[in-house]
Amino acid sequence: MREIFVSQMDYIFFVYGLAFILLAAVCVSLKRDKGVMATWLWLGAFGLVHGINEWLDMVAFSFGDSDVFKWVRLVIMAVSFLALLEFGRSTCARLNCFKIGRWVYLPLLALALSGWGFGFLGINASVRYALGAPAGLWAALALWKLAGLKQSGSRFMAVAGGAMAVYAVVAGFIAPKSGMIPAVFMNHDSFLQAAGFPVQLLRAFLAAVIALCVWFFYVEGHTAGKAAINVKAEKRIFSGLVLGLILFLAGGVFLVNRMGQNDLEHARERILLMAQQAAVSCSEDTISRLSGAPQDLKMPEYQRLKKYLQELREHMPGIRFVYLMRRVQGKIIFLADSEPQGSKDESPPGQVYDEATPEIVNVFESGKGVVAGPTADRWGTWVSAFATIHEGRGGKVVAVLGIDQDAGDDARIIAPDRFAFIIVLGVACLGLILGFLYRWRFMLEIHRAHHDSSAGFFLRWGVAMIVILAGAVVTGVFFFYLRSSALSNFKAIFMQRAAARSQSVSEVMERQLNNLSGLRRLLETDAGFDRNEFKEYLASYLYDVPLQFVEWAPRVIRADRVAFEAGGAKDGL
Repeated sequence: MREIFVSQMDYIFFVYGLAFILLAAVCVSLKRDKGVMATWLWLGAFGLVHGINEWLDMVAFSFGDSDVFKWVRLVIMAVSFLALLEFGRSTCARLNCFKIGRWVYLPLLALALSGWGFGFLGINASVRYALGAPAGLWAALALWKLAGLKQSGSRFMAVAGGAMAVYAVVAGFIAPKSGMIPAVFMNHDSFLQAAGFPVQLLRAFLAAVIALCVWFFYVEGHTAGKAAINVKAEKRIFSGLVLGLILFLAGGVFLVNRMGQNDLEHARERILLMAQQAAVSCSEDTISRLSGAPQDLKMPEYQRLKKYLQELREHMPGIRFVYLMRRVQGKIIFLADSEPQGSKDESPPGQVYDEATPEIVNVFESGKGVVAGPTADRWGTWVSAFATIHEGRGGKVVAVLGIDQDAGDDARIIAPDRFAFIIVLGVACLGLILGFLYRWRFMLEIHRAHHDSSAGFFLRWGVAMIVILAGAVVTGVFFFYLRSSALSNFKAIFMQRAAARSQSVSEVMERQLNNLSGLRRLLETDAGFDRNEFKEYLASYLYDVPLQFVEWAPRVIRADRVAFEAGGAKDGL
């Protein structure tokens, strides 16, 4: 289960950020209400900035990170915590509780820099300890004090305060792992290990609870005694919005995974084709001469094969290892690999591959290529493709050629399409939230005795913005669906044509090699074989094989040189 969550971290960051955007949207609706003694604008600013920060984390996860981008996100996170801190400080000051001036920012910012000696991750942890935890606890105190005012809906403020207190702990004290105490023990990895799910999911849930409770508090307090607005109906509508977002996001998981899976399947087909083409070009005769023992190191056939495997790897983008294996007495051993001789990652002839999976064993038995993984072994975690090399046409398997690709490349392969579809989902979710806020503002204007000119812009342009977002979502969904379908068809046709041409080339090469092997065996058995017999033998099949030339170059000792040259001159050379 933990592995599943880790593979979905881009989507989890998206949901996490969306939960805080929802909180910001709720607070924007509250900020003009003078009857609520809280500075909701600061809480909304926290939700907006923190949500954007989590979406930037999603970008970094999908496309890779950099030192500059890390620091930018850290600064944004610190700004969001400062907004939350100001919400708690100013609200408590208005309620005459725990009144402290803005001078408190100076010591807290100084403490935030205390992790400098532990590098970037240390600073990340100290910012959370010095700003995130106090801000969350101060905001929780403010919400509890609002609940103590005994207004309508104050029970919701109590729940929101409790959720904010829990958020203060999981956001302020659970940081990325670093050398700074307590981040050594309390960190994202340890939480995932203990709870079985990422801490970001819990933070997103708490943000949604806070948004829900703040809205219920506002609706009950704002409309108390006003028969024109049905409080229960408004609460049901907002609950429906949250439930709709949850269902929408749940369906989005399936769609995002499906789009990524299509890319992954094509990537698997690509590396399997690469392995099959490499296997076709390997000399079965050379491989058959290898015994899979340390003495192979001195054989010229081994040296040529190893050099060839190294050249193969250089021309295979994204491939880390290329190697040949054989099954001997039930064990899988290495014959040769693409690593330089003496490298710590080299697999010398005869080394047993103890981590061989049933999929690899089945390749030797079935004679069919396969893609396996991700599989962990002593060299790392890989997605591997295996292709068989047979003795002649349809003969027994003499070796299996394997190529390894870093399993981490899977995420980079599927990230672009996943990210693009997540953006479409994000636009759709923002459209739902915007539509809800437009409806609420419209209802307020209907029931007000006097029109509030401050709401005019939203009422005038809200429908247009919703229509634009809806159009963007529909266009995006169709674009990515049709694009994915077209790419799938193109790749399938390309793979089929490449496989057919590869097979054609393979058959021609195999025919050539078989004929040359027959010639070699004839030369080894017939000591009196001469130049004329060589020409007659070649004439029987040269017309059928597109060879440039075949040369007969027998070894001649010095004592026989004069006689050999005389014979050549007699033959017209």
